[in-house]
Amino acid sequence: NRQLTVHDRLAGITLRRTVSERQLQEQRLLIDLVDGLHRDLQIAEGRLQPCVIAALQQRQQPQGTFA
Repeated sequence: NRQLTVHDRLAGITLRRTVSERQLQEQRLLIDLVDGLHRDLQIAEGRLQPCVIAALQQRQQPQGTFA
């Protein structure tokens, strides 16, 4: 495992995440990791609200069929 830490301009920790070797080697997992980091950084910077993410994720989930 690797520790990934992103610092702001004042050397404060903005984001910290543990990353596995597998996430860095497999393309699908790496894409998921980068997407998650991008989302978390936007939240940390106040550019994206967690409730907006929840709404987007809910919208992307396939809707159940009703008989």
